[in-house]
Amino acid sequence: MIEEMKKEFQECSNPSGTLEIGTVETVTKLPMILSNFHKNYPNVELTLKTGVNNDLINDILNRKLDGAFVTGFGRHPDIEQIEVFKEELVLIADNKEVSYSSLKNRPMLVFSKGCSYRARLENWLHDSGIVNAKVMEFGTLETILESVIAGLGISLVPKSTVRYLK
Repeated sequence: MIEEMKKEFQECSNPSGTLEIGTVETVTKLPMILSNFHKNYPNVELTLKTGVNNDLINDILNRKLDGAFVTGFGRHPDIEQIEVFKEELVLIADNKEVSYSSLKNRPMLVFSKGCSYRARLENWLHDSGIVNAKVMEFGTLETILESVIAGLGISLVPKSTVRYLK
């Protein structure tokens, strides 16, 4: 699909139409990417849908989306994958001192199932012997960050989002 899109854009000096793109909410570099795309292809109308990895991948496979920015996606034979950038993940908590042993008493503040950051946090806690951790699901990154500040729990997020906590 990616090669087809590239070829189509190269063959057309002034592409137009609608491009439906999905994204996970934590892609902080997305505005810069979309801005550059819009400068290069001003007649292409971008439609953006946010969701978790699994839902976005399914939407691509079902041809509801033309592509998506996702995190931690494995391989799939029907999807062309290009790494755009890497994100460093950090475990965040409120400004109180957090010990390793206290993590088991703090809820995980996460997106719904299908989010790769949630899966990584669950796996890390499980591998660390912390099982049956409490979970609080949220729909937006902003709500997760504000809930961490309020002391509701911990979360695993891209380091680039931590600037919003200051």
